[in-house]
This record gives sequence, structure tokens and C-alpha cells, in this order.
Amino acid sequence: MIRDVSFDAGLPITVWRRSVHGGDVAPFHARISKLNDQHAFVDLALSDTVEVGDLVALGISHPCTTHDKWQMMPLLDDERRVIDCVRTYF
Repeated sequence: MIRDVSFDAGLPITVWRRSVHGGDVAPFHARISKLNDQHAFVDLALSDTVEVGDLVALGISHPCTTHDKWQMMPLLDDERRVIDCVRTYF
């Protein structure tokens, strides 16, 4: 997914992390410092931990280029399951 991430006014923003071991979603305060092809370089906060296999959710820093590139976006419920798709017109 990182290869297809759009950005112009800032890099993607980390939002939350779910451990590979299961459990609740936890806030994640790391910062994406650089993108290179399909790789994101992540600067971790002292309070954050991450393991191989963890799921890290990213948010967009600016919507215009993302909505321009992705004209269908998933709509999630409170459990973060995809329940529908929303079409954008930009």
C-alpha cells in the first residue's frame, strides 16, 4: 500500500497500531519521515513499540491528491471493517 500512497502537503500520518499477537488497537505516535518506493521510514516515539506483522494504520496529511488518485474509498465501521465504498468526485 505504501507504494500507492499519495502525498503533497505532508507525508502520511500514523494513526493506530494493532499487535500481531491480537488485542486492542492502540494509539500510535510514530512519524513517517520518508517514503521510498514501497517502503516507509518510521521514526518511533519512545513510548511506541512495533513488531514484524503488526498492522499500522496511516491517515492522509492532505486529501486532494489522495482523492484524486483513489476515486473509490472504503467506508469502515467502528470495528474497522469495510462495510461499503464511497465514490469521490474531484
